[in-house]
Amino acid sequence: MLNVLLLVVTSFSTPCDVALQAPPDVPSLEPNVRYGSLYDWAGGYENAPLGVGRLKLESREDIWDWWLRIEVPLYSGPNGKHWGWFVNGSLADTSATPMGTSGMVETGYETMSFLVLEHRSDGWLRFRYGKPAGERDGVAWTHACHIETQGLRFESWEDRFTSGEISPLTFRSAVPHSLRAGFDESSEQIHRIVGDYHLEPLEFRGDWLRVRVTQPSDYCAGREIEVTEYEGWVRWRSSDKGPWVWYFTRGC
Repeated sequence: MLNVLLLVVTSFSTPCDVALQAPPDVPSLEPNVRYGSLYDWAGGYENAPLGVGRLKLESREDIWDWWLRIEVPLYSGPNGKHWGWFVNGSLADTSATPMGTSGMVETGYETMSFLVLEHRSDGWLRFRYGKPAGERDGVAWTHACHIETQGLRFESWEDRFTSGEISPLTFRSAVPHSLRAGFDESSEQIHRIVGDYHLEPLEFRGDWLRVRVTQPSDYCAGREIEVTEYEGWVRWRSSDKGPWVWYFTRGC
């Protein structure tokens, strides 16, 4: 008797293989309702949750109002129901609700970015399109193939912080932070980071970052000053806040 092995080939479709209805015709927002940020309502600069990265505009990032010219479909989950759009600066589901930049943060000089809260290897990502409004919490899923058609891609904070395109880092909170000999809380504290300083990222290991601390900071000093440097590990993020560190988005 011959054993016959039947191979069943199953084709898996991506969200971009499924035809969507055209996004609704939503007029662009007026200039007086365009600007705002996550910091205005979600815990301020120190505590606002910044997720795992951002949606990066691949073209010129000095076009600050690019977000008024994109159409991103919104889903309830990975491979979930398509329920609405972010289009022309508004949430469009059963009606159009202006969002502006209410869920975004500045990541460059007058450059606003959407925050990515979760990024999966299959291309699905959960991002914040705006602040909570009505029954919506301001967060939705979309897929990389959709944002790529809009000239966007995911950039992790690790990649952003080591890109060479930004200033040195500082902690978002002004409270003292420990510089440790190793990447855990039980490691020896070798320096207490407080006051005037900046951090240069050297190596990431999960929630820990090896840094070079310069104190006082000579970044934008405008003259030569005497500094002391230390190297060690700091806790740089948490699940609720995302990165504890940030940078000057507008230069000196």
